Amino acid sequence: MKKNSLIILFLILPALAESRTMPGEDDQGTDTLYLDFRASVELMESQNQMIESARLNQKRANLEKKAAAGMYFPSIGASATYSVMSDPLELDLTPVRDAITPLYETLSQFGTFEPATYSSTIKAGLSDGLQQIQNGEWVKEIQRDQFGMADINVNWPLYAGGRIRLANKAAKIGMQEADHEYEYTWSQQHVELVQRYYGLQLVRQVADLRKEVMDGMAQHLNDANKMKENGMMAEAERLHAEVAFAEATREYKKALKDVELMETALRNTLATDRHVVPVSELFIVPVIKDRQYYIVEALANNPQLKLLNAKKNLADLGIKKERAAFLPNVALMGTKELYEHDLSEYIPDWFFGVGLQINLFDGMSKFRKVSAAKVQKQRVVTIEEKARQDIVTLVTKVHQELQKALEEYQSTQASLKFAEEYYRVRNKAFREGFASSSDVVDARLNLFKVKTEQLKAMYNYDLAWASLLAITGSSDQFMTAE
Repeated sequence: MKKNSLIILFLILPALAESRTMPGEDDQGTDTLYLDFRASVELMESQNQMIESARLNQKRANLEKKAAAGMYFPSIGASATYSVMSDPLELDLTPVRDAITPLYETLSQFGTFEPATYSSTIKAGLSDGLQQIQNGEWVKEIQRDQFGMADINVNWPLYAGGRIRLANKAAKIGMQEADHEYEYTWSQQHVELVQRYYGLQLVRQVADLRKEVMDGMAQHLNDANKMKENGMMAEAERLHAEVAFAEATREYKKALKDVELMETALRNTLATDRHVVPVSELFIVPVIKDRQYYIVEALANNPQLKLLNAKKNLADLGIKKERAAFLPNVALMGTKELYEHDLSEYIPDWFFGVGLQINLFDGMSKFRKVSAAKVQKQRVVTIEEKARQDIVTLVTKVHQELQKALEEYQSTQASLKFAEEYYRVRNKAFREGFASSSDVVDARLNLFKVKTEQLKAMYNYDLAWASLLAITGSSDQFMTAE
């Protein structure tokens, strides 16, 4: 008998030591977060990396929208250049000199002018003119081989075939697209949070039930040992109680590992290293609307469908943009010189004008780009049609899962009362010698099974409810029901 007592003590001590780390019993540390579901959503919104990435994408789209608005305004820039040419630019007028020199020579030497008294004076003037022609600079340097300049220039598009307006519309739709992406990311992370938050609540409560089973089996084993000592029970019955206790201890340890794993997953969603304790209980929403209501809501508000609709609008603008390439560009332009170094005096200080540009032929590139844009729109429309069909199917599936979980929960309500009473009766009968150890163990495990099934039904309901709300684009309603 002492040997059996030592065996029992050896089995019970590890379980008791383990039970000191039961979920909730070591949760009083200063580094522990006690979170109801609403607080966990707020923490997720502030720290989750996926949501932060979607938020940054919104910021990018907003900045691109502002950048597109700048296309309506003139662009003003400054430039500076310093150039070196192989040779200076020169204007050679020696052919003109060579052409008029013979005339001056002939008239200055042989010409006769009327009245004769002025002939010598005219000849002298022609002679002087000939001298000036011969001494003149007939090769004029227009620009030195090295020069520099700095100027300010302005370019203001007056007409671009509607491309500026289309670019601004595309930027606005791009911002809507980023908003829908954020909404979709948030809803997916919300479903993940429900899965892990209430999943942790589930495994913690299952672990609590496992501990109750273990403690109950320990008490049952203790009763069996006393009855064996008093000659009221066979050794085989006592061994059955011992095996049941060992099995309950092993299952409890496995449940603790499940708690640790699920808490790690929840901390990942919340992006925190702190110990997390969920305080919101599993729940059942009292009223579920019919499936068609959720289908209508999903087709109108599903974030993915909104995202695809934005992409379809962008595809429409893409077609218009490619067609606009056939139209000319008209721009106002001007330049004002700010500084020059050895720049030709013949170059003006400023100029102002209007320019027009149109591409007459580009190898049919523009036509093919229009066709490609049309194909892109057809592709998006096809994806959208398939997505709408998938949404209807998904709503049907999740709605059925919701009803199934509700039915399972309701069925466990009656089963739970029976299991509790059956265990009470079997345990009392065992102590009075009218029931076997296996009867008590079976009754205790059946009670655990019913309680666990009820918890799992509530968890499955909560997860299906969160998924259905995410599909219909109304995840924020989950907290009103929680």
